[in-house]
Amino acid sequence: MFDVKFQTTHLEDSVQVNFISCQRAQTIIYFSDSFTRVRLLNAQGMHPYKNTPMLFIIRFLFKLKRQTGLVNGSIKKGGFTLIELMIVVAIIGTLAAIATPMYLNIKHKVRVTIAISDIKTIEKSLLVYYFDFDKFPSNLAAVGMDNLTDPWGNAYQYIPVEGTPKGKLRKDHFMVPVNSDYDLYSMGPDGKSVAPFTAKASRDDIVRANDGGFVGLVSNY
Repeated sequence: MFDVKFQTTHLEDSVQVNFISCQRAQTIIYFSDSFTRVRLLNAQGMHPYKNTPMLFIIRFLFKLKRQTGLVNGSIKKGGFTLIELMIVVAIIGTLAAIATPMYLNIKHKVRVTIAISDIKTIEKSLLVYYFDFDKFPSNLAAVGMDNLTDPWGNAYQYIPVEGTPKGKLRKDHFMVPVNSDYDLYSMGPDGKSVAPFTAKASRDDIVRANDGGFVGLVSNY
């Protein structure tokens, strides 16, 4: 990242722009109609600095400013070369291609964290009910959690083991039920789920397993 400070000096047809980076090195860029020159100034003196994507963006923005502004008291007309336009578009596209997956991944992790927190909250309410009635409720409405939805807008699924056919209970890779008291889970981003953890539709579920010893993604179980 750059801590950018502008110091403009008119030198005939050129404008001097100073950029001070976080490494305390100074890049001096000279723009003119005929050339663009960049040098890196450090403790050892002035050294040539090769063209970089940042340089092309700077040239692009500088020319855009010159098209509508005054340089040395007169109106200057400038244009962009096709190569410059293509490079700027390519840089923007590359940055978007890198940033978008990162953003989506972070967003997904945040939603999973929220779902885990919700499941633990419901778990506490169910435990309070169990202490009061010596059994788990038949549905989440009994503990006032039936209207709670996961981060993807779907209701949390609750299945008490008692009175439920074994075929409907959540099962691990060995087709063994993962809970002895109740199943509680979110169906995840796809809103779909089946009993076995090995099924494709179940891999993105956020589940409670091992009687509360595990709460997280099925893919991490």
